[in-house]
Amino acid sequence: VEIVNATCPYVTNLQNIVRKMSEEGYQIVIFGDQKHPEVKGVKSYSRGEAIVVANIEELEKKQIKRKVVIVSQTTKKLAEFQKVINYLVERTKE
Repeated sequence: VEIVNATCPYVTNLQNIVRKMSEEGYQIVIFGDQKHPEVKGVKSYSRGEAIVVANIEELEKKQIKRKVVIVSQTTKKLAEFQKVINYLVERTKE
């Protein structure tokens, strides 16, 4: 049996970022749909708890650390992602 990894290269990049940055102590925030297979897969690469949010309203209910990495589900709208980024930039150190 030949096994082929057909993971999208963009998703592989997100997985690598989440793994590396969670190992360095950053809190992982994923902008996306919690039930989406891509989000579930990316979240599984975190060495700690990863937060998944679909909008700023959900993010406002979460406790955010000072060191944060944010990634996005590849199919989400850039304008909404930018709003979440702006929210985090104002409330975090890194």
